[in-house]
Amino acid sequence: MAENTSMTNMTKKRVKPENCEDSLGKQKGTDQNNAEIDSFAMYKVMFRAFLSVVLPSCSIFYLVYMGVFDSVFTENGIEHYAERPGLGMKALLPKWMKMPLNSAVNFGYVIMAAYWCAYTSAAFQANRITLIDAYISYIFNFMAGCYGPIQLLRILTQLQQFAVLDQWYTYPLFMWVFVWGHFLTSGWNMIFIIQCMIFSVGSYTLTLYTDVGFEIALGVHIIIAIIGAILAYQKFPSSDCKYPFVMSILCCAGFVGLKLIDLDLPKVHPIFTKISGHFLSKIADIYQIHYVNMYFFALTFYKHNFESKKDK
Repeated sequence: MAENTSMTNMTKKRVKPENCEDSLGKQKGTDQNNAEIDSFAMYKVMFRAFLSVVLPSCSIFYLVYMGVFDSVFTENGIEHYAERPGLGMKALLPKWMKMPLNSAVNFGYVIMAAYWCAYTSAAFQANRITLIDAYISYIFNFMAGCYGPIQLLRILTQLQQFAVLDQWYTYPLFMWVFVWGHFLTSGWNMIFIIQCMIFSVGSYTLTLYTDVGFEIALGVHIIIAIIGAILAYQKFPSSDCKYPFVMSILCCAGFVGLKLIDLDLPKVHPIFTKISGHFLSKIADIYQIHYVNMYFFALTFYKHNFESKKDK
C-alpha cells in the first residue's frame, strides 16, 4: 500500500508556486530552492530505478552461477560467429580478443543508455515528464546499459554462464516495453508489473525443456512488446510516434534476422567476415533501443499535453 501511494504521488506533475515575490532576490532564491528540490527528487528516483534493475539482476546472476541452466543449449565458440579479423588486426590485438568489432559494439549499449538517461533527466527538469515517467525510462535504459557488458563478456569468454545471461537478459527488456505502454494507457499498477516481470524472467525455464525454448519465448516477448506499443498509440495517437515505431520494428527485424544469417553472409561477400551479420545485428539492436525511447517519449509528451488541455 505504501509502495502504491508513493508511486501515485510520483505521477503528479510538479506545481510551481503561484505566489510571486516582489523582491527579485527572493524570487531567485525560491527558484533555486525549487531547482534543488527537483534535482534531489530526480536523483532519488534514478537511484531507486537503479536498485530496481540491479537487485533482480543479482538474483538471475546467482541462479546462473549455481549452475541451474548449465544444461541449456547455447552456441559457444568462435565457430558460431562469422567475424574473422585480418592478419594486420590480429597483430595489434591481444590474443583473447578474437572478434574486435563484435566486442567493441557492446559499448554502444552503454552509450545509448547513458544518452537516454540524460535525456530523461533533462525532460524532467524541463517539467515535460513526471517522476514516474522518469522512473520507468531509467529502468529501461539501465537494463539496456547492463546488457552491453553481459554480451561483451560472452563474446570474450565464450562461457556457458555468460551465454545464458545474454539470452535471459533479453526478455525483461522486451517486457518492459509492454509495461511502459500499459502504464501510459492504464496508469501505474505495481502488482501487474511484478506479475509481468515474473512471467518474463520465469519464461526462460522453457530452455530447460527444448533447444528452441529461447527462440519461442523471445518471439512471444517481441509480440507482447509490439502489442503494448500499439495499445499506447491507440490511446494517444501522436503523429510524432509513427516514424520511431516503424524504425523500431525494422531494427527489431534486423536484430533477429542479421544474427540468424551471420554465417551465411560471407558466402555472399567476404566483407562479411570483417563486418559480420552478428555485428550488424547489434547495431540494429542499439538503434532499436534508441527508437523505442523516442517512441515512448513522444507518447508521453503527447499524453501530458492532452491532459493539460483537458484540465483547462
